[in-house]
Amino acid sequence: MAFDPFQLHVPHASLDVIVTAAKHEDGPKVIRALNDPRVHLNLDQPPFPYTEADWESWFKHVKDINDRTREEWQAMATSDEKRDVETSRSTRWIGSKGWGSMIRVRVARSDASVLGNNSDSTEVMIGTIDVRRSGFPGVVDRQEQAAAVAFNNSLPLGDPRIVWEVGYYLISEYHGRGIMPATLQTLRSKVMVPLMNVHILTGYYFEGNDASRRVFEKCRFEALGMVPDAVLLPDSKARASGNSIGVGIMRWTRAEDSQDEMDASQST
Repeated sequence: MAFDPFQLHVPHASLDVIVTAAKHEDGPKVIRALNDPRVHLNLDQPPFPYTEADWESWFKHVKDINDRTREEWQAMATSDEKRDVETSRSTRWIGSKGWGSMIRVRVARSDASVLGNNSDSTEVMIGTIDVRRSGFPGVVDRQEQAAAVAFNNSLPLGDPRIVWEVGYYLISEYHGRGIMPATLQTLRSKVMVPLMNVHILTGYYFEGNDASRRVFEKCRFEALGMVPDAVLLPDSKARASGNSIGVGIMRWTRAEDSQDEMDASQST
């Protein structure tokens, strides 16, 4: 079967995990997850409470990313270097708008389980994972942060100097089952490295979120330190200590990690 980055199988000891594009019917699951304090208190971006209108806005955004990525993936299959030079357009890489995807598990339908036939299964959305050019949330000085973002965004697609940032969450019922490290490592080795030419990947976690820190550590990220009071939270997500929270910075560098190079060579 030909490799398909939009049906990405994630190796896992006990679950059938896949990474796919977003679907509109994912809405109720996402809304429930992002109103769960075990999820939303570890995220700064999604608003709380998270409403159907919020979902519709986000789905439009991620569908735009998915549609563009599909176009770029198809263009790679018919890439012509001479044509690219003539049109000043590269079809060598995907990710001009980043990468957005849903994490799912395939589970047997109840009637199929009764019959002992697990081939009749359905996909259940359990989380999201996305990759984008970094917004450098660990840089407290806003002018310095804006300059870093502007330079990073000015780099052409495929430039190894681009600093990418990964974000993710799982619905709480699937926490602590080793899903996220497996998903992140698979997406990095099968998509980010060979298709996006990612060389620098960063991740951030809120102070006290040890579970997220361990995900990065299992994926061979290096800890760069904790920045106190780096993020100002809205009142709806404020802690007892106030609205500011520290951010831990994690960084993976391709030049220092040969494993993903080896995995990427086997991705197509």
